[in-house]
Amino acid sequence: MAEIWRDIPDYVGLYQASNLGRIKSLPRVVIGGKGKAQDVPGGILKHSKDSYGYHVVSLCNSTGKAKTKVCKVHRLILAAFRGKSTLMGRHLDDDKDNNALVNLEYGTGKDNAADRTRNGTKVGATGADNGAAKLDEPKVKVIKERLAKGDSARSIAKAYSVSPSAILKIKNGETWSAV
Repeated sequence: MAEIWRDIPDYVGLYQASNLGRIKSLPRVVIGGKGKAQDVPGGILKHSKDSYGYHVVSLCNSTGKAKTKVCKVHRLILAAFRGKSTLMGRHLDDDKDNNALVNLEYGTGKDNAADRTRNGTKVGATGADNGAAKLDEPKVKVIKERLAKGDSARSIAKAYSVSPSAILKIKNGETWSAV
């Protein structure tokens, strides 16, 4: 597939997005802090990830005092090829690393939930199915046995590298109640 570049709204003449999921800056001349003109070469921007795992880039406008804004790559690509929208940007395959235009669409939260169901991505995964879980069923069974024996939440928490409040939630049936 050929790579197609389009201007990004609000950054026309400064940055472009590609249908393959890349963002580039365009060559331009900027006025530095001391009023001196400076050539800025264009080039493909490196992505980083935000705390939710979305690819982001920092864009700078050149109107007046430069302001840098961290932008989600998939939103920039959708804006460049489909126009700006207040709807959420969806990864159709639920892969946040796949920012190709063919994998992106605008939609509602309901549409996004349907994508997760279609793709087999669990919504609200609990217990060991939650990727952030530090405990699994066998460990929770042992924790419940230790609680029944009278061991303190603090000593159990230390043994499993979790917080005492996590142990108390198990004890009170707020979490891991199915075990």
